[in-house]
Amino acid sequence: MTTALAGLKPRLSKDAAAAAFGKGFAEGYFSQAFGALPKTEVDFLVFRLLIETGVLSRDAPIYELARNLNITPAKARNLLFQFQLRTMSEADVDDSIIIAVTTAKFSVDGQRLSFGIESPLIRSAIDARSKTKGVFAEISLSGDILSVPVGQLGDFFEAFLSDAQAEALVARLRKAKVLEATDLRKALNAVGASVAKGAASAGGKAVAENHVSDLMAFIGQTASGAAPGLSKALITLFTSV
Repeated sequence: MTTALAGLKPRLSKDAAAAAFGKGFAEGYFSQAFGALPKTEVDFLVFRLLIETGVLSRDAPIYELARNLNITPAKARNLLFQFQLRTMSEADVDDSIIIAVTTAKFSVDGQRLSFGIESPLIRSAIDARSKTKGVFAEISLSGDILSVPVGQLGDFFEAFLSDAQAEALVARLRKAKVLEATDLRKALNAVGASVAKGAASAGGKAVAENHVSDLMAFIGQTASGAAPGLSKALITLFTSV
């Protein structure tokens, strides 16, 4: 037994956690004939209960989950994917996608925008939904980095923003007098193309990445119901396309 795995025992030995784990395990395991539950389902039951009792965090990095359980990162990723798939509603997924995309660390390389998304279900949902709008993400060998054409920024967001969120963004951009039409997709595509062009110039990569960070923060805050102002840099960016 590794030190990391042994470290779970003190957390699970607390009365409330132990009682909740024991009750949940009994309900899950003895809900059918003894021994009928496949090993993979037993593993998932234990993993789910460790999260639900607070012994493990659903937001912990994959590496941390793997170390805590003394399993491979691949198995930890699969367990987390199963947990998310079975417990997250579509509304939860929608909200998580917007949060993940607008708060990720970005890099602009050539004509592509790259960002890291570790959550396996959210990454899969982003890849699948973006394809419905003709945006095909490239995925790194590790599976954690997604890269999309920055010139399709509007198409990309069209796959995830609800009608209400899109309307809120249009209202904020019109209030800032940087959007004459209501076609948010075209406006964001044009901004993305401008960012890509700027990133190709000498010393322009850092400026482009700062612009993307500002834009993502603005989209994320607006989508969450806030009413942020538009920075001077973004006003310039929108009015110059």
